[in-house]
Amino acid sequence: MTGEREIKSIPFSDIKQISLNCYNIAVMYLELSRP
Repeated sequence: MTGEREIKSIPFSDIKQISLNCYNIAVMYLELSRP
């Protein structure tokens, strides 16, 4: 029960920001890995 509450307490905007950061890192990694 406590685990579910912790997840729900995270603002959606924070999750969106984290997702954007991960996406940007992935794109940057792909750009650098190109020959």
